[in-house]
Amino acid sequence: MPKKDYTIGLDIGTNSVGWAVIDNEFNLAQGKKRIVEKDFSKDSTKTKYSKTNLWGVRLFDKGDTASERRIKRGQRRRIARRKERLNYLRGIFAEEICKLDDSFFIRLDESFYQIEDKNKTKTKVRDRNGKLIEISQNQNTFKYPLFKTEHEERKYYKDFPTIYHLRRALFDNTFIRKEDGSLKFGFDEDGLADIRLVYLAMHHILKYRGHFVQEGVKIEVSNIDILGNIKTFIDNYNDYIENKPIDEDGNLFVETEFKKNPDKINISDRQRNQIQDVLKEKISNSHKVYKIISKKNADAILNYSINVEAIFKAIVGNKVDIASILNKAEYNKKINEVWDKDANFKFNKETFGDELQELPFDNDNESNLILDIKAIYEAVLLSSILQGEKSLSSAMIKKYDAHKKDLEQLRELFRKYFNKVEYNAFFREVPKLTSKGFFKVDENGKETKAELTNYVAYVGLPKSYAKYNNNLEKPFNKYATQEQFYKYLTEKILLPKIIEITDFKLPTQDKIAKTIEFLDTQEDKSLNLIKEILQKIELETFLPKQRMYKNGAIPYQVHLEELNKIIKRQSESDRFSFLKEAKIPELMKFRIPYYVGTMATEKNVGWIRDGNSGNMKATGQKSTNSWLVRKTSEKLTPWNFSDVIDKDKSAENFIVRMTSECTYLLGEKALPKNSLIYQKYTVLNELTKIKIGFDGEEGNFLNKLEKERILQKLFYSKRSVSRRDFENFLYNNLGYQTEIKVVRGIDGRGFNANLSTFYDLVHKVGLTLEFIAENEAFLEEIIRAKTILEDKTLRLKKIKELNKDGLLTADQVRELSKKSLSGWGSLSGKLINGLISKEKTSTVYEENKTILDFLLDDEVYNIKKQRPQLANRNFMQLINDDTLKFKGQISEHNAKFMKDNGLSESIEDKINALAGSPALKKGIKQTFKVVQELSKILGKENIKNIVLEVARDDNPKANNHSRYKQLDEFKKYFDADILRQYNQLGKDDKEANAKLSDERLFLYFIQNGKCLYTQGTFTLAENEQGKLQIYDENGEIAERDHIVPQSYIKDDSLSNKALVSHNANQSKLENYPFVDMIDDGIQKWWKSLRDQNINLKTPLFTKKKYEALTRTAPFSEFEEEGFINRQLVESRQIIKHVKNLLTEEFGFETVINEVGEKEKVKKANILSMKASFTDGIRKANDFYKSRELNDYHHAHDAYIIANVGQFLKNEINFGDERANIIRVKSQDKKSLMKTIEDKLHDAEMNTKAKNLRDKNTYLVRLFNAKAANLGTGELLVDYMREVFRYKNCNIVRMYSEESGEFYNESIYKADKKDDKGNLKEKSDLISVKNGLDGRKYGGTSSIKPAYCVVVKYNTLEKKKEVSKIGVFSVMRIEKLEAKRDLLGFIQSKNPDWDNIEVVMPKILNNQIVITDTGIRRMFRSWNKTDGIVFNKGRQIILENVAYQTLVKFDSATDFEKSKLYQTLLDLLKQEEILSDKSIEGFEKLQEKFLRLPLKNILEKTTIKEVGQKEVIAGMVSYLSAGKVGSKDTNLAKVNKALNNKILKIGNKSMENYTILHQSITGLYETRIKL
Repeated sequence: MPKKDYTIGLDIGTNSVGWAVIDNEFNLAQGKKRIVEKDFSKDSTKTKYSKTNLWGVRLFDKGDTASERRIKRGQRRRIARRKERLNYLRGIFAEEICKLDDSFFIRLDESFYQIEDKNKTKTKVRDRNGKLIEISQNQNTFKYPLFKTEHEERKYYKDFPTIYHLRRALFDNTFIRKEDGSLKFGFDEDGLADIRLVYLAMHHILKYRGHFVQEGVKIEVSNIDILGNIKTFIDNYNDYIENKPIDEDGNLFVETEFKKNPDKINISDRQRNQIQDVLKEKISNSHKVYKIISKKNADAILNYSINVEAIFKAIVGNKVDIASILNKAEYNKKINEVWDKDANFKFNKETFGDELQELPFDNDNESNLILDIKAIYEAVLLSSILQGEKSLSSAMIKKYDAHKKDLEQLRELFRKYFNKVEYNAFFREVPKLTSKGFFKVDENGKETKAELTNYVAYVGLPKSYAKYNNNLEKPFNKYATQEQFYKYLTEKILLPKIIEITDFKLPTQDKIAKTIEFLDTQEDKSLNLIKEILQKIELETFLPKQRMYKNGAIPYQVHLEELNKIIKRQSESDRFSFLKEAKIPELMKFRIPYYVGTMATEKNVGWIRDGNSGNMKATGQKSTNSWLVRKTSEKLTPWNFSDVIDKDKSAENFIVRMTSECTYLLGEKALPKNSLIYQKYTVLNELTKIKIGFDGEEGNFLNKLEKERILQKLFYSKRSVSRRDFENFLYNNLGYQTEIKVVRGIDGRGFNANLSTFYDLVHKVGLTLEFIAENEAFLEEIIRAKTILEDKTLRLKKIKELNKDGLLTADQVRELSKKSLSGWGSLSGKLINGLISKEKTSTVYEENKTILDFLLDDEVYNIKKQRPQLANRNFMQLINDDTLKFKGQISEHNAKFMKDNGLSESIEDKINALAGSPALKKGIKQTFKVVQELSKILGKENIKNIVLEVARDDNPKANNHSRYKQLDEFKKYFDADILRQYNQLGKDDKEANAKLSDERLFLYFIQNGKCLYTQGTFTLAENEQGKLQIYDENGEIAERDHIVPQSYIKDDSLSNKALVSHNANQSKLENYPFVDMIDDGIQKWWKSLRDQNINLKTPLFTKKKYEALTRTAPFSEFEEEGFINRQLVESRQIIKHVKNLLTEEFGFETVINEVGEKEKVKKANILSMKASFTDGIRKANDFYKSRELNDYHHAHDAYIIANVGQFLKNEINFGDERANIIRVKSQDKKSLMKTIEDKLHDAEMNTKAKNLRDKNTYLVRLFNAKAANLGTGELLVDYMREVFRYKNCNIVRMYSEESGEFYNESIYKADKKDDKGNLKEKSDLISVKNGLDGRKYGGTSSIKPAYCVVVKYNTLEKKKEVSKIGVFSVMRIEKLEAKRDLLGFIQSKNPDWDNIEVVMPKILNNQIVITDTGIRRMFRSWNKTDGIVFNKGRQIILENVAYQTLVKFDSATDFEKSKLYQTLLDLLKQEEILSDKSIEGFEKLQEKFLRLPLKNILEKTTIKEVGQKEVIAGMVSYLSAGKVGSKDTNLAKVNKALNNKILKIGNKSMENYTILHQSITGLYETRIKL
């Protein structure tokens, strides 16, 4: 390529990288694509080159976290360990049971087998030494699972209807006899039982042994510790509140419902006892909360506060509102959708624990508080489960009896009010379980649309139907929850019946409570039956089940108590004395501690400690995730665990392994967040950039003495420091004038950093300042242990070990061990306080300093002024300052570490080491590969700028769905007319919210229907289109205005927006501040609006808005420069790391200097930019994009990034340092702001530039105006618009071999018959049980493919041998077999194929294939039904007119819409993806297309009529590259031929197809024709 300077623009996302190259004249660069063509049939190869634009897109699947795999791995491990536990139990009982019944265990193994499959003669059990012992039985086959005869089986189930009946009888002699006085099955006169019954009970206890949350705590069934759990939570919660950051007004949060700093929760012993009594009462959850804490109850136990109310709502079993509980606005769903949990996010939700674990809490203390509340909930729940009984079994039997009584009551109700058909439908009919719930089935076994969450769905089939019928399948894999059943019973059965037989009108809220109130007023006492059932449903006590998710609240101690009672009672006989000796309770309690990790033999351990460095190093052995240390190599059992495993050394390994790595120094461990050194660093790093001065001044840095006094007198005495605290300290302790304030360096809330650990050591542990200073290293070790070890016992033991010299008292050790700490910093102690650099303090002296020293005292000697001056560099400036040695020391350390450890310095390894999400790191890795390939093509020496823009890890969206409710609290301040308009917004909340999505209408109500600048009255009326419109007093449409103009700062929040009249907006224009233009009366009105909002749950007229309106001082030059800096510079840490890596790779080249030494010379500038800035360029110039049509927009974004980056580098020497933005232009101008305004003024004669003057921020205006030829009026943006129309773009999707799960997770019931009702010859299901037939036992479905092989083979067709080229799919579960012998494997799967030849050993998912008709497809998979399956592979491009119609469809003319429809229809025909019938459907639809409404017309949530936009979106969806049929377009509502299943791109052969191999940029391509 010709020698030019180039700029590469990069748009880095989580599933794409857009790239574009421009030359130094802003032209899109051009190059040549090398194409190698290979013809398989002719055995020929040729190379050609094709001209191409140098821009493109790399597409790939988003990188996922390992959390889901980790959860599943944990589940598999728990199940495997449970099986082992039960196998040990078998070993304990085997000898005695086999004396009585040699086939007992084999019958249990085959209990779910059908009779013809029961042929097992041997089984294995594990003895106490861990050895597997084989047990044989005689050859008889037994029909029943527990006992040999039907008589025994019947007697057992009759005497013990549930396992809890058996458990109770085994330890309580009063229940060994039946009502007639005879002994129950298996018991003798002394109360001793058949050994098989003892085993069955213990098997149940060990299998469902309860949770270990309070391991080691003694729990008595008669005294469930609700009070203790409440006290623990309150202590921890109060600590949390004390540690929370606050803002300058002493408030935790501003502009949210979390307005006031919550007080600590102070509850007296008397109040705790009252709360416990209420929690135990049999009243509804809402009534419990009402009695404990309620705005409406003056006699409530506690004073009202939002957060305490939220806590008790969670405790009683309602939704867990984390934002309200923690009083944290960031966790509010209105701010971040990741916290948008539905009403079912309750402690009783089966997936609650997993969902909680995935939430992005700021620290572990917050999630632990939620778990503390859950402990109270579980204690209350356990209390309700036990119902005052002395044992769990008695409580469960009480449930059983209650269920039996309730069932009879329900049957009586049905016999009284319903006919026989309805009775059978509810009690006997088997519904079908689908993803949407339980539904009635028709005579052909197909589900209907009628819901049927009946009694069978809730508990299964009655025993009388199912007991001894081996051919009857289990109806569902998952029963209906209590909540689902109650809802169906009330809303579909009981309430409609009440309405039918009375004059009751169903309320919209509190349906059950209000129905009960109504029934109380009825004289017809026959309705009492319904009332009683409804009352029980409200209390959640109707038809209780023994087995339900709530049993997860039962701790292991409750089961253990019964186990010990059974052992004590049954071992009284010498015959069963082995029960005492077997140590079964130890087996039941045994758990492998988390700090020991995965079990492994000594030679297979994956990680060991390095003797020299003390760090963990991988061994490369089989058990890659193990780190345990053994004392001996003997077989591990639950009874010898402590003798075999060195728990202390294993815990040490765990600590070292879990310690985070330093971000900068490889191999160095990061400090805990609560480390004394790390906290001091974080505080100083904030303090060092603070400037103090008068309003509008630049201000001065703090010096060393001031920083020391601030640390000692302010931070040492407070857990957190607000802005107000800090400024008061300046006046009272440092002698500053009260007019002086912080002008830079603190955000609104105050300091993010604190010295909380130091504070706790002094005020809680009782250590002195001198002790802390003298024993810092000792205390750092304790803090490290407290951060790693969650287990209190282990934590106490470790701190005692560290305190071997007795520096701490016993009380101090106990206090330190009470609570664990959480979180790791990103830096190591060596980096912060170990590396040393010299700094000149005068012409003579130099001083050695660490980074921590510099942060405290950073004076640079000014040679010109001959005196030192404050530099106050922060951490990032210090480590990147070429005048200091830190940068070089970091590089030297890392190079040495890589060399010593035999590691490669690959980019991939370096990226893996970065902090950030896997999704983002995947994008960064792909970016490096793109740039590396481009550097080969362009020449590394010709790349002058690399400009990148990186997506965020997540993209929280504004949530407007609750605007109607936000206004509800504010409506009491509305004028009468405004209140009427508010009440008439819609027939329901949804309709009203839809209207309030119009921001102007929302502002209208916030401002009480008045102009914010003049207080003039607006008029709200419908326009000609029937849409609500707002008019000012002159009949002009009201306008939105940014209070602080966008020319200053990009702030699109409601707090910076006003609804104003047209004239008021024109008067204000870009003036700011403008308060002097406003009457005093209007300013008083603003104040009243602010005051009205102060105490609202969700303030709408915020303090921030009021301050913006009333500001009097103009923005200083420094503030203006700060605005510009924030608009441009990307400050995220991971972006800085990416820039550093790119700089290492492409920013410098090594040359030989004049004296013959190697020297690094800068070659390329690596720049990063905020996405909001380039987005501003798009909006200002109407650069529209359609994400749905194709992937070009990623390349377009990269092209904008390249242009803007190169322009700003040329114009203002744009870089990352703030000084670079100001320095160049401030030589002869006062500020960059002035420069920009001058440039715009120069372009005043240019109409295009003038029109753009008032759009967006400074820099967008500068780009649009300055990037122009002022003589010709030609703007760069006009050329860019032309470039966006180019069709040639290199889009490459990453090929992938599929990995992950072998099958679908769901286990389906037996599938004996096909859809037509015929008996299947073979099951479609894959057995998960010992290869059993899926037709009988069910299994999983959908075996997953890994990759395909292109093969040539001969086969018979119509008795004639033919040669074919096709593909064969290798499944993930078969990969190893295929790897050993691919040809033999293919032949074994296809015995009718001959002369098999492998053409391509792998064709991967997403690989481009060109069909024999020349159409591009993406390879997807192969299956026997469809043959070869493809995805759509061509990127669809529309001509400019059609494209503009698509992106501006709402305002397009009928002619333009019709033209677009025809264009899309022609493309659909060309792509050959629709059936002829579907094409005909689209042709018929064309006739009435223009008569359709613009958008879908909804009736509630159902689409009543499909709109034009939906039709166009559907056509685009079918055309866009990617998975076929990927979007449900609702087009079937227009024409049945247009449903989303119409796409089918399959083939049986690949003959004459061409397979493409593309490089990452697509600039190198190999085409193989088959």
